[in-house]
Amino acid sequence: MTITQIQRVRNWLALGTIIISYALQIYSNGLGARFSVGEVLIIVLNSLLAGILTFAVITIAVRFFTKIQQKTGDDLLADDIYKTLTPEDLSNVCDDITDELHQIITNSLPLPEFDSDLVEDMNQGIVGSWLTPCTAFCYGIVAICMLKRDVNFLQTSDNRYLRNHVLEKMAKQMNKTSLVCKSEENTNRELVDEVTADLKVVEHGVVHYFNCINEKNCVPYAKLVDYLTMKVHRELKQNLPEIDSVAENLLMRVDRQIQNFGNLSSR
Repeated sequence: MTITQIQRVRNWLALGTIIISYALQIYSNGLGARFSVGEVLIIVLNSLLAGILTFAVITIAVRFFTKIQQKTGDDLLADDIYKTLTPEDLSNVCDDITDELHQIITNSLPLPEFDSDLVEDMNQGIVGSWLTPCTAFCYGIVAICMLKRDVNFLQTSDNRYLRNHVLEKMAKQMNKTSLVCKSEENTNRELVDEVTADLKVVEHGVVHYFNCINEKNCVPYAKLVDYLTMKVHRELKQNLPEIDSVAENLLMRVDRQIQNFGNLSSR
């Protein structure tokens, strides 16, 4: 039975309750009895109250069982995905879209060219440094996709594996480019603190995405894009105004890949 059909039945039951309640009250007082305006008003109000209570009880019950059914369906969907989707698969998906995003940003923010090996090395170091925030940003995209399928994804071992993979990749890339850009090597503690702080910002961006779903004039990727702009270039949004569309396309790509794993589990 569809939701519309259930609502139609609920409405008829509520109306039937009003009529039956009214009839029972009239019958209990005797069909030939004379009623005052006050007594009739009380009978009508009692009948309406009975109908409203019936309407409310059925509505609450339907919502309760719908949520249980939806949660059961979500759990089954998550279980199906995890049957074929490994943490390594998630990491590979994240790496793929990271490379894609990094290439898009590199093409959108061309650096000035000079006939100098030193400047060329510096440019390569700058472009390489963009890979770190791109990795964090794409972790957020993958997390959004998985949270749509499993609300407990952030507490799963799959996410812990993915998160550690992303942290390690960010730290290695940051250390690699720091020698070019800063002429010094960061300590392991500094690397861990910085990349961990970055992922916390991204996780807030993921929360913002879901908070935006039911809000008007809210940009879902705003926090994630702000993070990317802060870490890559302050004029990123000016040079790449379609960055929100890029994020949405990356999410759709991840969604298709994850869906393929779900389809494999159902064969």
